[in-house]
Amino acid sequence: MPRTVPHAWKNTGSDTARVVFLYTPAVAGGYIEEMSELPPGPMSPEEQRRLCQQYRWEILGSNPL
Repeated sequence: MPRTVPHAWKNTGSDTARVVFLYTPAVAGGYIEEMSELPPGPMSPEEQRRLCQQYRWEILGSNPL
């Protein structure tokens, strides 16, 4: 989908979900890679801002799902 389209995803099943994302440009996927290396628990607002700026993400609000 184009970068200008807000989007989110949610697992509605009772089992653990698997999802595959394809990012273009590929550098955008670095956000998820770095996020997975952080300690468990909520990400600090400062860390989220840093990752968003570094990987050119924009969080528009809370997940609507």
